[in-house]
Amino acid sequence: MAALPEGGAVAAPMPQPQKLVFTWRSRFYTAVLDRDLFGQWSVTRSWGSTRNGQGGGRMSVVENFEVGLALLQAIRRRRERLGYKLA
Repeated sequence: MAALPEGGAVAAPMPQPQKLVFTWRSRFYTAVLDRDLFGQWSVTRSWGSTRNGQGGGRMSVVENFEVGLALLQAIRRRRERLGYKLA
């Protein structure tokens, strides 16, 4: 049996990175919630075509994990409304 940390407190689990991948015909869209090199939570989006390799990307720093999850849910609703399917 593992010993409890000093003071008997159990540390809360760290939030895990989240990733959404969408496809529609020959198009793709990804959104990833993860920590950047400075430890801040950020949402990185990328999109493009599987046919010609053209696309783009964008990174947004968010206040915390919960705000990032809310942004991922908004992205998911919009992509599904546009016909994309979660892969």
